Amino acid sequence: GEEILRSVKIDFSISFGQYKIQKDGKNFYDQFSIPHYQWISDNPRKMNIDEKSPFIRYIFIDDEFIFSVSKLSNRPLCLPLGFRKKSNSRQQAGFDKLDAILFPAQIRNIDSIENEIKNSSLEKLIRQFIAEFDYDGSYIFQLASFSQKQFSGMICPKEFFSLTNSYIRTYKRIMVASNIHTKKIFIAGRKPEFEIPNANNFEFLGEVKYDCIEQMMSKFKFVLNVDPNYHSCYHDRFVRCINAGSVCITNENRKISDRTGFSLTYRFSAISQIDALIQK
Repeated sequence: GEEILRSVKIDFSISFGQYKIQKDGKNFYDQFSIPHYQWISDNPRKMNIDEKSPFIRYIFIDDEFIFSVSKLSNRPLCLPLGFRKKSNSRQQAGFDKLDAILFPAQIRNIDSIENEIKNSSLEKLIRQFIAEFDYDGSYIFQLASFSQKQFSGMICPKEFFSLTNSYIRTYKRIMVASNIHTKKIFIAGRKPEFEIPNANNFEFLGEVKYDCIEQMMSKFKFVLNVDPNYHSCYHDRFVRCINAGSVCITNENRKISDRTGFSLTYRFSAISQIDALIQK
C-alpha cells in the first residue's frame, strides 16, 4: 500500500466486506488521510464498523442496516443490489432446465441453536423476541425496536443479535422448504444432523463454491431464496437467479413482490399456499 502511494496519485480507496489493511495498528485510510468507501453486503452487526474516522464512508445494500449500528460520523450510502438484464437466448436455444427447485442455502442444526439459547444469560429476552416476531416484517427494524425498549435505547448485545438472527433465519428456511411438496428440492449445502419435516422431498448436494452457484442455478427452472433477515434490498441469491434465467421463488418484502415481475413471491403467514403458487 505504501509503495502504491509513493508511485501513484490515489484520491480514494474502496473495499468489499471487512476492511483489514492497517499500518502500526492504525487503519490505512487514517494513516494517509485517504477517503475510503467500504461496501457492506451483509448485516453490519457481523462487521467491525469504524464509527469515528472522518475518512470512511459505508455503502450498505439495505437501507435498514443503519438501524444495526450506532450513530456514524458519516451517514452511509444505501445502494441495493441490481441485476443484469440479459436476453433469454438460453431458453430460445432450447436449453432444457430441470423442472425442480434449487435451494442454495445451508440449513443449520436448529437444535444446536436452541441449546445455545438455553445456555445464554439472555435466554428470556431472546425467547420473548422470537415469540413476538413477525416473519413477514423486517428483522432489522424489529430488532431495533426491541432494543429500544429492552436495552434502554442502546444497540443490543452482539450475542442477542447472533442467536436471534441464527434462529430466525434457520427457522425461515425450514418453514419454507418443508411446505413444498410438488417439486423436488435440491439443497446446495450439507445435510443437517436433525430431522426436517418433508425431508424425503430433499436431495442434499453438499457444499458448493460461491462462484459456482450461478452456473448451477442456470440448470434449474426454479431457485428458492429465503431472505437472510433483510427487508429492503435484492439479496445476491435473488439477483444471481435472475441473471441465470431461472424463476426465483422468494418472500415478499419492500423491494420484491408479484408486481415486480421478477419472481414468485410467498408470505410466511400464508406459507401453506406456496405449493399452489409454484403450480400456477
